[in-house]
Amino acid sequence: EEERQLWEAHIRALLAFQPKPYSDRVHLFRSPGHPLWCSFDPDFGWGDLARGGVQTTVVRGAHEKILEEPCVQELAAKLAQVLRQEQGEPVPPETGQPGPGGDAGGGSDDGEPDAVVWSGPRVEFPVESTYGQLFQAQVERARGALAVRVGEQELNYGELNARANQLAHYLQSQGVGPETLVAVCLGRSLELMVALLAVLKAGGAYLPLDPDYPRERLSYMLNDSRAQLLITENHLGALTGQPALCLDAPEELARIAQRPAENLPCRAGADNLAYVIYTSGSTGTPKAVQVSHRALLSHNFAIGRAFELGPPDRVLQFTPLSFDISVEEIFPSWLSGSAVVLRSQGALSSMGRF
Repeated sequence: EEERQLWEAHIRALLAFQPKPYSDRVHLFRSPGHPLWCSFDPDFGWGDLARGGVQTTVVRGAHEKILEEPCVQELAAKLAQVLRQEQGEPVPPETGQPGPGGDAGGGSDDGEPDAVVWSGPRVEFPVESTYGQLFQAQVERARGALAVRVGEQELNYGELNARANQLAHYLQSQGVGPETLVAVCLGRSLELMVALLAVLKAGGAYLPLDPDYPRERLSYMLNDSRAQLLITENHLGALTGQPALCLDAPEELARIAQRPAENLPCRAGADNLAYVIYTSGSTGTPKAVQVSHRALLSHNFAIGRAFELGPPDRVLQFTPLSFDISVEEIFPSWLSGSAVVLRSQGALSSMGRF
């Protein structure tokens, strides 16, 4: 029963539209003459929804005990109700059969529609704040606590804040402010963490660039995004062929070190950009996705609550910065007082190192 409940929660969380049916999947909905079919893939965890009647088919195999015929029919009925509610259509009378949430299928006990109940509890957060403002508040609560570790190197919250402030002051002197896009192409280092935070504190938005990407892809993203500044290192700057602020250049480090370590006023607002990230481009040309401070904070507070993050926790920063999961690994951790631990570049080549 516990495994079944976890699988039902998995189905609720992983719903997506796909362009065609796949015969080896569990089909929950089918719309005759419609290009979309609703299916659930027990191997990959994706489903797609469409209007129309319900078809239930059990795929025999590893999940046979979980996806028994009554369970599939039950889930199909529940998903059909959600679709009708979303389309503003009347919901049929209750059948008395419990749905995945344990209710009989018209909504929760307090009368909320299933589409609302399934979305989870509402998470409150400061909707008019920016990330830099909330990070500064966290620093006041835990200045001496560990904030980030890379190998044997580490910074506490006070040190991370001070270094980010110096770079942020310098970035503002270079014209960085609201809606200014700053590309960041750095290896896995303390400097990478400082740079991301500094861009947000300066009021700008960061664009993550993976140093392992081909030069052509890096150049495309820089040109397409029209980033106004590139933060990198000398040996990586040659990959892009564009002028850059190199954090390992002695003259640049000297200029940054002269800037104050105190907090600076954030010129950005909640609706200003926090970062821009590009899709993989697996279906064509990579596309840019823009994320505001408000959206970033909404996600951060939801993640912090879901994982119950707190000061004792250490969160592994595993994915490349160009992968959006990196946002989930870094920023909620700092707002929760946790420490971000970056894996080494060589950890992927050896299980022993990892």
